[in-house]
Amino acid sequence: MGATEGAAPLFLREWTGLASLHPDWEGRGHLSSVPVPISTIDRLIATYGRPKYIKIDVEGYELQVISGLHSKIELISFEYHLRKEDCAAKLRIIAYIKQFGELQIAILGDGAAAWTIPWTKPDDLFKVFPDRMPSTAHMGDIFCKYI
Repeated sequence: MGATEGAAPLFLREWTGLASLHPDWEGRGHLSSVPVPISTIDRLIATYGRPKYIKIDVEGYELQVISGLHSKIELISFEYHLRKEDCAAKLRIIAYIKQFGELQIAILGDGAAAWTIPWTKPDDLFKVFPDRMPSTAHMGDIFCKYI
């Protein structure tokens, strides 16, 4: 998935869970790459219908994937890592999808049994994410829903 249809290199790493369209995800070099076709969320909606929920977990390529969406989806989640550039990209995703309607956002830290940050408005989230996140929430998922 990406911002536009076409093709791109999928960068392969020592562990298959780290394969990504991002050439230097997590500062890890890649072993090789293979070309893969790229589609957009909009194209999938046109083909299969509108989902109620989309989970995006693409190892650093989330912003490009969400850029291929031009309408509201009830619930979207995506992975975050508490690294400066990754958090900046996640905040850009939230700013982008805010254009489709009023949002509430919650954060679930990796392995947490309850919300690390319960449902809140984006402006309130921006006050605590990423600088005031608990150290136990170094990665996890951000959930965005429209109200």
